[in-house]
Amino acid sequence: MEWHKPPFKLKEIKIEVTHDCMLSCVHCSSLASEVTGRSIAWSSCKNILCEAEAMGIETVAFSGGEPLLWKHIFKAVDQAVRSGIKVYVYTTGNVPNVENLLRQLHEAGLSKVMFSLLGTNAEQHEKVTKSYGSYNKTIATAGYCVTIGLQTEFHFVPLNHNFKALPEIVNKARSMGIDRISVLRLVPQGRAAYIRHWELSRDQNCELRRIIKDLRNDSYDIRLGSPYNFFMLSEKPECCAGIDRITIGPDLRIFPCDAFKHISPDAIGASSDYSNLRDYSLAECWEKSSYLGVVRQYLTSDFASECSVCKNLSDCRSGCMAQKFYAFNELKKTADPMCLFSNKMCEENIGAKL
Repeated sequence: MEWHKPPFKLKEIKIEVTHDCMLSCVHCSSLASEVTGRSIAWSSCKNILCEAEAMGIETVAFSGGEPLLWKHIFKAVDQAVRSGIKVYVYTTGNVPNVENLLRQLHEAGLSKVMFSLLGTNAEQHEKVTKSYGSYNKTIATAGYCVTIGLQTEFHFVPLNHNFKALPEIVNKARSMGIDRISVLRLVPQGRAAYIRHWELSRDQNCELRRIIKDLRNDSYDIRLGSPYNFFMLSEKPECCAGIDRITIGPDLRIFPCDAFKHISPDAIGASSDYSNLRDYSLAECWEKSSYLGVVRQYLTSDFASECSVCKNLSDCRSGCMAQKFYAFNELKKTADPMCLFSNKMCEENIGAKL
């Protein structure tokens, strides 16, 4: 089994340009709301993009909150594209004049847009978004993106009341001309810390795994983020947090990945030096951050004893380190808290790997 090895090259950055959003999703890690006052200054974003070009970064994703509410989004996308960087945008589609804005971004060279779809109907979706009419608006905006030829994806967060709807969501997407669905694991941070009773149980995760496997066998494109490595359904199960990517908040703090947004450097025994872009350059943070260093050390050192002797280690890489932190309140070398092999019924029903 190969380890990540230095030198680590930064390939992808996600910039949370604002935490303003028209929705109030109950699982939002950014604690977004209509007016938060948390937005990145254009001068700061421009500097980041200039550094990204100089460092040879391949992809920039703009997220939030709702990035389409940020008044500088067109300038940011345009500058990144002109620098030869591939650009993605995450959106709810619930933005005034959204079709005109997305058309302009598409014409400027936006590569892909990604929408969160949290149910097969308004009742399911809006149980999470807490915004009446948001389902129809998301569907309509995603459909518009398809019609203008902008690559479009849906992202789905399984919860204990919606995970069985995944096949219907996939069929809905296909009928709209959207081929890929990304399934993202709930992270108990931000507002999601208050809905832990909505998390999937181990048995429900086992059932979700079967659903995904069946959909893939039927030729549906279902992408799993690395926090789902414990499903053992990825050809290359690795975590690249702090290895080739980071997330940048509107306050210019850096994080190894989205799941670390509420895990401070101090919480994992790291210094906060070189962990914000107010005081340091992007290159300095990438090369000198103790915060990133602790994460890299975790990802490039031996596994926990119970994992190292497991025959399935190469298929799961012991799961998600951020989920372990939230389960044990430390960056602990242990199996993923949802390890399917700690449950006999799940183990017996996992069956053959893809």
